[in-house]
Order: sequence, then C-alpha cells, then structure tokens
Amino acid sequence: SQSRYAFSEKIEELFNRHGFQKTKEETFIGVEIEQETKEEFDLPEVQGWVRHREGPLRDFGFEYVLNPPRPIPDAKNLLKGLFDSLPTKKFSSSLRTSVHVHIDVTQYEFKDLVNFAIVYWLCEPFLLSFAGENRKGNLFCLQTMNSKFIPKLLYEAVLNTNPFNNTLYDNEMRYGSLNFAAVTLS
Repeated sequence: SQSRYAFSEKIEELFNRHGFQKTKEETFIGVEIEQETKEEFDLPEVQGWVRHREGPLRDFGFEYVLNPPRPIPDAKNLLKGLFDSLPTKKFSSSLRTSVHVHIDVTQYEFKDLVNFAIVYWLCEPFLLSFAGENRKGNLFCLQTMNSKFIPKLLYEAVLNTNPFNNTLYDNEMRYGSLNFAAVTLS
C-alpha cells in the first residue's frame, strides 16, 4: 500500500503542502512573539515583522510575527533587530505570553519528522528549564509528560506504517509543545 512507502516521502508530497524552503539544508523558520506590558507604547515598525495588538493578552498585549518565514541565519538577524527596537524593560511575565517557533518541514521525509520528535522529547525537560518555573504545566504548551497521548499517536502511526491513520494532526492537538497539526496547514 502507499502508506508503507510514506515514511520515505517528503512531507510536502504526503500532505500536498508547499513550504518556503527548497532543500532540507536551508531550514526556514517562522517566529511569533506574544507579550504583555502594563505601560502602553507605540509598537515600532520593524523590518521583517508584522505587528498587532493581541486581544487575548491582558493590559497592552501585542504580537510580532516574522513575515515571511526566513532561513535561520536571516531570522537570527531579524530577531536581533526586533529586540533592539522594543523597550524590553516594560514587558510583563505571564502564563499568557509566549514565543512560537515554526519549522518548515515540507522538505523533510516523514521519518525525519519522527526522529526530530523523539530527539525533541528527550531534550524537552532541559529546553523547558529555560522558560522558567511559571511555564511548567502551561495548558497552551503541554510538556510531553503532561500530554502522553501525542507521542502515543505518533507511535501508532509508525507501528501501523500509516502516517495518516490517526488524530495526530487534528487542530485539537495544537497545544502540545510539538504541534503536529501545523504540518497539514497550508
């Protein structure tokens, strides 16, 4: 069956999804930064970023979105430009604020996605330690230890040699620290 060969096919072919990058080596990322501040200020226009006020955030919440996604070296430079432009001393720490990094996996094979997930889950406790104690148990970015159903769904896809035959990509799963639902979005 087609599903038996799916593990060697690119995500782009499996899900009919076209990304920004043309090769696996030039990884493109997207970044979203959501922040709150008690003091209102004009959001500066920053090259490479789209800005707007973010309704669900409290006080004077805002978001900057890297637009369009960029290769990692370019994204690093644009992040520096953003941080240099923002008055960071005014930010509030909150469970509602976050940073999302989206990786364009369209040029990766499905087996690469599985391997990435396994390595991420092994390193997750160390990575999350950088986010601070108040982020542990956050319902909008569930750690694997709090969302064991997500690795189980990936395991079932591998076990059944069918990456499509489960709910791993449902929008309901988007709150795991690894969001597989984004793989199928266009």
